[in-house]
Amino acid sequence: MLKRWIAPLRAVCVVVPVTVLLSACMGGGASQGQAPSGGGMFSGLFGQAPAPAPVASVAPAPVPEVECPQVEIREGGANFRQGDAKAVKIQFTIKNVARECVAAGDSVVFKVGIEGLALIGAAGKPGPASAPVTISVTRGDKTVATRATVAKVTIPADEEQAQFRIIEDGIKVPPGAGDLAITVGFKG
Repeated sequence: MLKRWIAPLRAVCVVVPVTVLLSACMGGGASQGQAPSGGGMFSGLFGQAPAPAPVASVAPAPVPEVECPQVEIREGGANFRQGDAKAVKIQFTIKNVARECVAAGDSVVFKVGIEGLALIGAAGKPGPASAPVTISVTRGDKTVATRATVAKVTIPADEEQAQFRIIEDGIKVPPGAGDLAITVGFKG
């Protein structure tokens, strides 16, 4: 009687492990490119990683408040002329200014943008032109940072003007007490 049950028992002992192996290799019935369904009876077997534990969310660090004053065009610094008053070659004019401020430890770092036009005067001609620009950061009556740069343009042959754009980054202001002010303007 025992012999009668041994053959079917042997078949079950071979078929069940083979079925388990095939099921694990095929991802529990998922087709290639799809994630296997995680709730199956064989999940976690044969190298399949268990579902990751939830990660506690970390609140972002508070962003320090930064004093970010408006940019002002220095009085008398909005225009720059090449040539004399009767024979102007090129005139540069500042039209727009902008700034960004970021905390860097105890210091503040500024990024200043300047846009404007270069116009051909009566004695001028198309081609390259440039004008010196100064960016200053003051605290009270003391200058704490200065950046000298150049507005450069090339006025095309068929035009009488061209736009210029300056972006100066990394103007670092040390910590201190008092209100900050940013001024820009052509050297005069």
